[in-house]
Amino acid sequence: MTKIELRLDHLQCRVQGDASGGSEPYLWPVLLWVTDQTLGTATPVRVNHPHSPRTVIAQNVHAGAALAVPASVGRISTNLDAGDSLRKAIAVVTLLENDDTPDHVVLAAYDRYVEALPVAIAGHLLELNSDDPDTVDAATAAVREEVSDAVHSAGKDALTWWEKVKVEVGSLNLDDEVGAEFASTEVTKELGLTFQQSTTILSQTVVTQDWRLSGALVVDNTVDRCASEALAVNRAKVVRDAAQRRLRDLQTAFAQAPAAERPAIQLDIDDARAELSSAESALDAAESALAACRARPPRHIPEHVLDHVLDHVIEVRHDLT
Repeated sequence: MTKIELRLDHLQCRVQGDASGGSEPYLWPVLLWVTDQTLGTATPVRVNHPHSPRTVIAQNVHAGAALAVPASVGRISTNLDAGDSLRKAIAVVTLLENDDTPDHVVLAAYDRYVEALPVAIAGHLLELNSDDPDTVDAATAAVREEVSDAVHSAGKDALTWWEKVKVEVGSLNLDDEVGAEFASTEVTKELGLTFQQSTTILSQTVVTQDWRLSGALVVDNTVDRCASEALAVNRAKVVRDAAQRRLRDLQTAFAQAPAAERPAIQLDIDDARAELSSAESALDAAESALAACRARPPRHIPEHVLDHVLDHVIEVRHDLT
């Protein structure tokens, strides 16, 4: 049983050029993976994320600050099915700066981000796995562009008419993206991600943002006695997330629909709420089962059983000599 974990530890601010003073950074970390089982399916790249659209790490951050990344966004993991083999573990982390983007817009952009990433990576999987660095760089740039376009489109569509007016006149300051970084591996790998922005002043390049993020992409092949329970939690989260997206889509459709169509959509919303409630209950049950498994002490194997096994091994070795 293989466990993959994205661990983000510390975010260091080296240069911070926000005109308003300090910065309020937050992260969009995503863990993706490709395995023998996922290859050849309609979704070869699988994904997990912390379901945290805007968890600000600290307020009023200036250059020189070193911040501990909270576990709520700094720990993402998954367990592969028994017998499955990892082809590639991928970490994608985007660093953003909190300003005045409305919550519903951030949520729409985040949802599109975690949906677009595995699709874009799957579309360039062969190039990303190339031995030619130029091919990999070109594919990475294409993934960045496709995901960025999707996220900005979702955010723009989520803005109300009045919010768009405020953006145009400069009274609504939207959150800034500092940068996005990719890392991939088949074995445990330490991460040192750099996020920079620069501008040109009098023909000189001036760095306006410089952040360093440390962590690791961990591939653990140790047998987990609670692997089936952990896998059940991962699957329950997938079902819960799908139910949440369906409900949000229906609520958006309801808000935009003519009055005559709203009663039918409301029935679908009621069904979606029931599905979400059921999915959340199933996730709660799966998480409780996992917690109970983790709390159980390891099984003690009596010494006489170990002695019997050892005697058997010695006998077999003697017969072979």
